[in-house]
Amino acid sequence: MMKAVLTLFFMYVFNTCFAQEIVNLVMVGKGGVTENPKEAEAFIVVKKFGNHFQRLDYRMHAPLVKERNFTDSSLTVLEGKFYEYHSNGLVSLSGE
Repeated sequence: MMKAVLTLFFMYVFNTCFAQEIVNLVMVGKGGVTENPKEAEAFIVVKKFGNHFQRLDYRMHAPLVKERNFTDSSLTVLEGKFYEYHSNGLVSLSGE
């Protein structure tokens, strides 16, 4: 748990250096969205860059799983590059 908190803290500090804003953080467990960190198996971070949004999907204690970019805050209109990663952190799929 402490690693997850530290990871989120460093993500926040790193992101503020580049004019990014974390606008949402959602933890996901076996039953769906959860507010209990002990039940969480994954989490989703939504960041804002000016008028664009980026969704980052992570598994707990693992590297980034997916990265997607959107033009709207409801995350329905994809724009730009997207990536999916293997469990070892290497890119498994990418495109625009």
